[in-house]
Amino acid sequence: MPQYSIPAEQKRLIQVVQDVQHFLTRVDALSEWQLLQQPVSGGWSLAQVMEHLNVYCRHYLPLIEQAIQKEQGNQGTYQSGWLGEYFTKLMQPLPDGKLSKKMKAPAKAQPVQALNAVAVKIEFRIHQEKLIQLLQNAHFANWQKQRIPTSL
Repeated sequence: MPQYSIPAEQKRLIQVVQDVQHFLTRVDALSEWQLLQQPVSGGWSLAQVMEHLNVYCRHYLPLIEQAIQKEQGNQGTYQSGWLGEYFTKLMQPLPDGKLSKKMKAPAKAQPVQALNAVAVKIEFRIHQEKLIQLLQNAHFANWQKQRIPTSL
């Protein structure tokens, strides 16, 4: 497994925080109808994508928060576990923005057709604001000592 420089990863996290803030601003401007609109080419509506992400936020955010609070004192580098490394690479977009492999969402993470788009958007915003807070606090944590269990 490769070793990662924490300062370099922290720079990437700053960019992620900015991207999330920009995305939230754009989502806030969308109507309920726009959030529920299915793409012409098929696939999920934006509300369904956000609900899918909400499922994972409900699992991962509390675990990440506990990990950050538990172990302080970063060590300069860290090494990811093999499973985390695999899933990170699998979900990483290619330079053109497309995914290298399309995956079917597990049944428990597949959103229903009839969603309350406003409620989904509010929960999504709360989760993303929590994620921003956690990312900003992540530089205090000892990344090497933490392992976050998957939701699978």
